[in-house]
This record gives sequence, C-alpha cells and structure tokens, in this order.
Amino acid sequence: MSKPLAQFVSVVMHPSLMGTYLSALVLFNGPAELLQYTDSLRLMLLGLVFITTFLMPAMALVFLHQIGIIKDLTLPERKDRFLPFLISLVSYGGAAFYFFTKLPQVILLPAMMVAICIAVFIVLLTTFFYKISAHATGISGVAGALISLQQTFPDSDFLYPLMAAVLVWGVILSARLALKAHTPGELLVGSVVGFGTCYAGLLLLA
Repeated sequence: MSKPLAQFVSVVMHPSLMGTYLSALVLFNGPAELLQYTDSLRLMLLGLVFITTFLMPAMALVFLHQIGIIKDLTLPERKDRFLPFLISLVSYGGAAFYFFTKLPQVILLPAMMVAICIAVFIVLLTTFFYKISAHATGISGVAGALISLQQTFPDSDFLYPLMAAVLVWGVILSARLALKAHTPGELLVGSVVGFGTCYAGLLLLA
C-alpha cells in the first residue's frame, strides 16, 4: 500500500470515529426497537455520538498540539498518547452517562458506549508500557460488536456490515504497517483488546 493511501485510510478510519460508524450501523440497520424511532431522532442521536466521541476529543487534541503538550497529531510517541486517550475515555464515559440518564429506553446505545469505554480504558493502561494500536482496537471492536449484536438480536441483519468491517479491518492493519506506525504484535494486541472487549461487553450489556 502506498504511503498517501495508507495515510488516507488512517484518517478516514480513525479510532475516534469508530463509535460514530458503529452507531450509524445500529441506528439505521439495527433492532426493531431502534428502527421504530423517526429518522430525525436517529440522526440527532448519531449527531450526539459524533460530537461527544469525535468532535470534542479532536478539538482537544488540536488544542494540546497548539500549546505544545503533544508534538504530533498522529501521536507516534507512546508518551504523547496518555492525555488524548484519557480525553477519549472521558468522552465515551460522558456519552454513556447521558444516554443512560436521558434515554434509558434506548439501552443499546449506552451499552455500546460502555463497551467502547472499557476498551479505551484498557488501551490507556496498556499505553504506560506498550504502544498498542488504537486503530486496530477500534475496527476490531466494531467487528466484535456486530457479531455480538447479531447473536443478541437475530432478527437484525448485520452480515453485510460485518463483512465490510472485517475487510476494513484488514485494510487498516495494512495501512498501519505500511506507515510503520506499529509492529504486527502491537496490531495483534489492539485487535484482541478491541474484539474481545466489545464482543463480551455487548453480549452482557445489550
């Protein structure tokens, strides 16, 4: 894979966007309990996920870069990753709390946020001693979540989204290797954390 293409893939499939992508799949292709809501309400919920789990952390990341706390927006150095990951953890935790308290009838969304929050927490702890791949964690988490949701809601059809997620998973791993951003081991650990956490988390919570 060429370096420009690998960079494009890494940006478009940024880990912070995985919550939004997963939410979009569930809100518009998910269980009947969610499909009963109007398109405008589902778009509003998706917008809330995007703002809280991507836009706000991204703005915080840019601010940290501008004031010199982190050297590079791509976070190539392990020591620069702690604070951005902590911000992501708080963002997902805040989203989970909001959905639990304001929309208790839509249990699936807060359950997804909690599962992702656990994955981010593990990545945060691992960062102290190992440069785990957040990209691998994010996309593998989507795949794990889709498998879990298909088991929990057999009437839903997540087969094609799952196939797409597995394909994108491979593309992302190839991109990170092409950029020399991670070793195969770091990608493997990230994949195990993301898949295992989101699969088990949603199986228990949803």
